[in-house]
Amino acid sequence: MKGAFQLVRVAGIPVRIHWSFGILILWVVYTAISFDLSWQATLMSVAIVLTIFLCVVLHEYGHALTAKRFGVSTKDIILYPIGGIARLDFIPENPRQEILIAIAGPAVNLVIAVVLLSITMLFTPYWVDLGSRQFWGLDYAQPIVIIIAKINLILLAFNMVPAFPMDGGRVLRALLSIRLGRVRATSYAGMIGQAIGLFLFGAGAFELIFGKAVFIGGVQVSDFVLTIIGLFIYFAARREIRAVRLKHLLETGTVTEVVDHDFNIMSANTFVRDFDRELSADNGILLEIDDKIVGILFSELLKEARSKSQPEARLVDYMSDFYQNIDTSLSISAAIHIFNQKGYRICPVYDKQKLSGILSRKRLLAFISGKDAPRAREQ
Repeated sequence: MKGAFQLVRVAGIPVRIHWSFGILILWVVYTAISFDLSWQATLMSVAIVLTIFLCVVLHEYGHALTAKRFGVSTKDIILYPIGGIARLDFIPENPRQEILIAIAGPAVNLVIAVVLLSITMLFTPYWVDLGSRQFWGLDYAQPIVIIIAKINLILLAFNMVPAFPMDGGRVLRALLSIRLGRVRATSYAGMIGQAIGLFLFGAGAFELIFGKAVFIGGVQVSDFVLTIIGLFIYFAARREIRAVRLKHLLETGTVTEVVDHDFNIMSANTFVRDFDRELSADNGILLEIDDKIVGILFSELLKEARSKSQPEARLVDYMSDFYQNIDTSLSISAAIHIFNQKGYRICPVYDKQKLSGILSRKRLLAFISGKDAPRAREQ
């Protein structure tokens, strides 16, 4: 991914950090300096933040390693200032598998919190009371270990909020899909996620405008962080809803829905000198001999033919035979796979062995981008 740099590779999964993560560290340092903290305390603040993000990495590995059990590979794990994301190749449509993958991350945070709190309880007599003393010039109300444990519990609770596409939202989607089907379940879970995203954005804006502190788990949350997380959840949910709807449409829809019936056919034996049309870079003309398609003429081939100025040259001498016939019954998903695998630009489309139209890479890309795509049928 652009703007992300690899830190390490563990269990075959690269861990990358986005360049914007540096802004978080600079903000921590700036905040520490603005409170006149010592350089030791500033370093400790940075160390705490890095430790928290180490927990975030472990959280994402929980998702990735669980997904691996179900045959799902992970491209990488990327750290952003507001958290991390494990980029799985795909999310299983089996509800049980999706639930297990979703809860694996928060489960890691729970284990970390339990381990840290257990260690604290075992060694309590030997802990320095950091509530009444300073540690490197920085006052702490609780031991650092308890702070990290508490933050992991907050991460656990926050990620399990049913705000799709967060972990809790994915659990909700999986449960709903058992009765409603994946597309409708995604729509409902996504709308709930968008509502929660707007709520968080509103809470952050309220704190920013009116100066009223917002607390989550007893910890004051920055207005900036809330607004960014709220916007992230809202737009991520909207993107997921569209992606699932489009995937469903591509798998259930056929080429009939995207075929272009507005096309041109000419005799392949037409002399180049008699061909007075101009072709755009994205289009081509089907060429036929005895009512059978034998090739396609593209703009660059026509340009080449005209540049040679051969009086007896015919279109058949410059046509391309790089195509294959596509049947209208083929799924759109399969057609996209063929175009991507073969590199075709235009292919003739047949309906029961009768020429119906053409299918172009440009039209498929427009369909995928939503310019020509109708709302997916929900089921």
